Amino acid sequence: MVTLKRYDFSAKALSEVPFDEAIFGDRTRLRCLRAASLMYAANQRLGTADTKERSEIAGTTKKPWKQKHTGRARAGSKKSPLWRGGGTIFGPQPRDYSYRRPQTELRVALRGALFGKVTDGELALVSKLSLNEPSSKAARAMFRAFGEEVGDRSSCLVVLGAQSPQAWLSMRNFPRVSVRTVDDFNADDVLRHRLVLMAEEAMDRLKTGHRGIALQGGTEGATGDDAKKAAKSSPAKKSAAPKASAARKKASKSAVGASAK
Repeated sequence: MVTLKRYDFSAKALSEVPFDEAIFGDRTRLRCLRAASLMYAANQRLGTADTKERSEIAGTTKKPWKQKHTGRARAGSKKSPLWRGGGTIFGPQPRDYSYRRPQTELRVALRGALFGKVTDGELALVSKLSLNEPSSKAARAMFRAFGEEVGDRSSCLVVLGAQSPQAWLSMRNFPRVSVRTVDDFNADDVLRHRLVLMAEEAMDRLKTGHRGIALQGGTEGATGDDAKKAAKSSPAKKSAAPKASAARKKASKSAVGASAK
């Protein structure tokens, strides 16, 4: 059990509440987290790098000089990659760098990232986060409750329970603030920001099993050592197939011996 900071948006008051970090597991699986981070980075690559091959170079295709009796090295085209201004050999071409990792692995990565933020004291809750109209002043007061540099020099991720245009308009002018909903934030978003401010509505949705992030008990979604421990705790019954096959072999040998007699 740890203690998290809780900001009341309507009363503009900061308090502390107990929180059970076990819903996000017991540790951070760094390899899953790294694999997820690399995937999100690769998916953001535009892949627009493009170099010209010799067929794409503008210019004449005339042979610069005759093949023999000039004393020069033979040349067939000014577009040769050996010449200045010629084509590029095996240069980058437009391509798609995106790929996908298993959904179970991405859930484990997000769960581990949140567990790390909770244990490091870098996750806080915000209650009654609702705005009738955009207000950067109210957003700034919330950020200043957690530090003078939050939002300007120190990065912050705000996780909402649902889409809120007023909240997005209120926080879009802060250079180091990102706004996501509980439906679309991921492990890379958590890693790229120092502080995570999560609306209580978003945390409640996670606790009730939304997106399969919070552990509801049991071993569903467990990987690695957790799956091995679960397998050891409930060992499967040994199969009787080897004994049956040995009995059949013994019977067949006795039948062969009887027929020989």
